[in-house]
Amino acid sequence: MKKKVCLLTLVFAIAITNLFSTIASAAGATTKRQAVLVIPGIMGSNLVDSDGDTVWVTDEWIAGSKQLYYLLNGTISCTSSGFSSETIIPKLGTNEYGAKDTYKDLVNRLKGEFQNDYDVIFAAYDWRVDNTRSAMELKKTIDNYDNVIIVAHSMGGLVTSRYLQMYGGSKVDKVITLGTPYWGAVSAAETMYTGEVSVLPDIVRGAMSGTMRDLVTNYPSMHQLLPNTYYTNKSNWLTTEKRVYEKWYDYVWPRTKDILNNTADTQQFYKDNFNSSLVTVATNFHNSLYSSTAPIKLVDNTVIVGNGVNTVTSVKLATNSILGIKSRLSVPKYTTSGDGTVPFLSATIGNGVNYIQRNGIDHTGLVKDPTTLTMVVDSIRGAIASKASVVRSAVSAQGSPIDYKLTFAGDLNFQAIKDNTVVSSIDKLPMEDQNYYNVKDAKEVKIDNIGTVGEDNAYLATFTQAGYTFKFKSNKDQKIDFAVGPNNLIFGFDNINLNEGADVYVNMTSQENISAAIDNNADGVVDSVVNPTIKDLSEDITANDLVVYSSDRNAYNKLDNSLYPQMKVKNVSNKTINLSDLELRYFFNNDGNDNNKFECDWAGLNNGTINASVKSDFVSNENGDTMLTIGFVNDGKVLMPGQEIEVQGRIHNDKWSIYNKSNDYSFSGQAYTVNSKVVLYAKDLLIFGVTP
Repeated sequence: MKKKVCLLTLVFAIAITNLFSTIASAAGATTKRQAVLVIPGIMGSNLVDSDGDTVWVTDEWIAGSKQLYYLLNGTISCTSSGFSSETIIPKLGTNEYGAKDTYKDLVNRLKGEFQNDYDVIFAAYDWRVDNTRSAMELKKTIDNYDNVIIVAHSMGGLVTSRYLQMYGGSKVDKVITLGTPYWGAVSAAETMYTGEVSVLPDIVRGAMSGTMRDLVTNYPSMHQLLPNTYYTNKSNWLTTEKRVYEKWYDYVWPRTKDILNNTADTQQFYKDNFNSSLVTVATNFHNSLYSSTAPIKLVDNTVIVGNGVNTVTSVKLATNSILGIKSRLSVPKYTTSGDGTVPFLSATIGNGVNYIQRNGIDHTGLVKDPTTLTMVVDSIRGAIASKASVVRSAVSAQGSPIDYKLTFAGDLNFQAIKDNTVVSSIDKLPMEDQNYYNVKDAKEVKIDNIGTVGEDNAYLATFTQAGYTFKFKSNKDQKIDFAVGPNNLIFGFDNINLNEGADVYVNMTSQENISAAIDNNADGVVDSVVNPTIKDLSEDITANDLVVYSSDRNAYNKLDNSLYPQMKVKNVSNKTINLSDLELRYFFNNDGNDNNKFECDWAGLNNGTINASVKSDFVSNENGDTMLTIGFVNDGKVLMPGQEIEVQGRIHNDKWSIYNKSNDYSFSGQAYTVNSKVVLYAKDLLIFGVTP
């Protein structure tokens, strides 16, 4: 066995050396002495076997099912030591643009701009192996040139960082990184735990989670994408549940008592659940990069990051023994702090580098978006290099949480429907004795295969607002459980008996009226309606849980035709608090002005606009003051621990009459300060402040 491993190692070493020698030879044949290298991310290079057949990634055969063949026969597997089990090399060629031609727009744009003076090379590499090895091979390509410019996407930035750390930047004129997970990505941990890989053809993605989980466990690169200790020290992101719940779906909803793992516990989780020797390699890899100055800072650099896209920034994982039945669940939490793959905190090295932010551009979009590509070109030319130092972001590392979720398990087809249009879906494929599913989702309704419950796949759909109808179709006679609701409520449907072919409709157009309509014969006639069991997860709020801050943005003008109250409520507890339970009360003297109006200029929850959630009213009290009440509609929004809600508005009347602010009870200065004269109630109980 030892000889076999050594032989595999030798074969792999020869293959990778030949690969970069091929790139280097092609580069060396040119008279140009400088190059632009495009270094792709993980899974971004096509791979071929010794016969030249593409083994990653291929859409050949029906719906890309040829990829199933290569996955099932272990063609792209690695040994437990992290070396390729077979002779596999990246696919090369002047017209090679990576897996699914992901980098075609970027490469062609760079060729169009610079090929007269530079060799523009798509530097494919075997993304499965240790990034240190890839950096060593990258050196062979760079050594053929006097100077290079590197444009690295995603994990390509880690390969580049390792090169700079090992060899310095004497030959590197410029490095541009696009969405690089310098400190790792939470989604990598989720992928390793569940085997869910989005780049695969849909048929393979739904069918091969178990196989992919086994494969990536031996990929050194995947371990180097796990959130490192620097990330975890700044943002604990992992919960490993220790309790047993009554129903499996209870696990999906956040609980106040959920405890985030610290750095040591997270590292131990890696060793217990992944390849422990490769975890050690990954830890050493990141320590070498960030124990002192980040390598990217050794050269002229431009760091471009996507943000404002739903991104997994924390995750809760359960093992098989947790729920009393055979289960393996990975429950992601999405916020808008990232590019859909890489958290903002990681892409900016904990905000330790200067960066250019592309709001609304996702991870793949960073190499396709025309404006971003123009930034890359301008950066190479030096046009925006000096600006990078001043383009910073004020976006919170937390982002805005997704508000609603639906989870289910069973042999089911699924559709999320809005305005008679199917937004996302899961369809079982007609394969005998195999439960393979085609998953198609969209940013409006994100679908994750979160694991298994018994023998069935479990799915989680997350969405930001009500207004959807969800449809299940049963693929066999069975009993199913499912649950839906906002973060604070669970509407649970248990032990629903379904015939094969039965349809189930769940209407989420309003939170107040959720039920399941069952058409057991699929004839368009509802046979029965099932009402849910409702669990309220909110806890009692006490006087020490919330703090109110206020200001007046035109405080210096005491006589004005408008009042400008601005209020913040911060959750300083460890509880998840329903916004609809809260009511702010602002007291002022109306100075004889009738028909007062409040206009909400902006309301925000972690930098997400929620004006539609605000409601207001005016009440005259017995002391002669007028009280403005500000509440929130019951749309599922919650105030998580450490978060704050902000409301900025104006009070005026129809005639724009003058108000005297100096005699207003709740008035405060220009800057936000704690103000006990702005009163806060929760469920009609006084929580903060003193009434006049």
